[in-house]
Amino acid sequence: MLLFMKKLLTSLFALISMFVMVSCGDDSPTAVAEGYLDDLKAGKYQELVDNLHFKKEISDNNKQQLVLMLEDKATKSVEKKGAIQGYEIISEEIAEDGESAVVRYNLNYANDTDKNQKIDLVKVDGKWKVSAGK
Repeated sequence: MLLFMKKLLTSLFALISMFVMVSCGDDSPTAVAEGYLDDLKAGKYQELVDNLHFKKEISDNNKQQLVLMLEDKATKSVEKKGAIQGYEIISEEIAEDGESAVVRYNLNYANDTDKNQKIDLVKVDGKWKVSAGK
C-alpha cells in the first residue's frame, strides 16, 4: 500500500509539473505571435486590436478606426491573393535585455503565394504583447 501511494504521489507530482511547464510556455513571443496570426486568419480584427500594446494610450474611437482599416486592407488582400490559408513561424529573436522580441513568419495565401513578415513584441508587466509601434 505504501509503495502504491508513493507511485501515485510521484505520478501526480510529474503531472502537475508538466502542466505548470506547459502553461508557463504559453506566454512566449512565438505563442503570442501565433495567437495574433490566428486572429488575423479568422478575421477577428477587434480581438487583434484589443490585444495590441500601444506606447501611448489611444481612444476607443481610434481603436475602432484601426479595426475598420484592418478589415478594409484584409478585404483588398483577399481579392488579390485569396484568403490566408495558414502561416509558418520562421524564427524568434529575443533581445538581450529580454524586454522585446521579433518573430518572423511566412503567411500563406490561397493563390500559393507566401509573404515573409515580422511581428515586433514587447514585454508589458511580465507578459509578451504585440507592439503597435505607436
